[in-house]
Amino acid sequence: MHVGRSVLAGTGLDSRTLHLLGDCHAMKSDGSTAEYYQLPEGAKELQDLISHRNLNAQDGEIFRSIYRKGLADHSSELRDARKVLFYAREEVRRLEKLEMAIPNIRRYNMMCFRDTTWCSYSYICDNQSCTVIFNDYHIKACREWWGKEGAPVAYANFKTDECGYVKK
Repeated sequence: MHVGRSVLAGTGLDSRTLHLLGDCHAMKSDGSTAEYYQLPEGAKELQDLISHRNLNAQDGEIFRSIYRKGLADHSSELRDARKVLFYAREEVRRLEKLEMAIPNIRRYNMMCFRDTTWCSYSYICDNQSCTVIFNDYHIKACREWWGKEGAPVAYANFKTDECGYVKK
């Protein structure tokens, strides 16, 4: 799912929540492997993964507690399990409040290729490590998915000074 920021602008949510909602992408898996299990380039420690996914405090604590469970001498496995449970409950409460704040968020979803918004600079950018570049591989996959030309594809300008833009 990708929810556009413009759709959420009138909801009264704070800018951080709008940013997070506007950048959420759901990926699908065939059950054997998935893109979301691949480590980001340059990831060397847990914090790199937490930062890459832009996890909030609750998710970060859960992730760290699970990873170190039974390894840290200052924290038993039971303590780490309780910590996971505490932060998971807090995250559920946060998400429930968010759903109540935007009760009809699902109505804003639209069907488009891979439920993703792709960079509008894809046709002139050759940064193959970019996660939102719509390249020849995606064009072919999109045609196969739709069965013909003219599939719904969502684009937005993601080009920034830091995005790694490489002119074709």
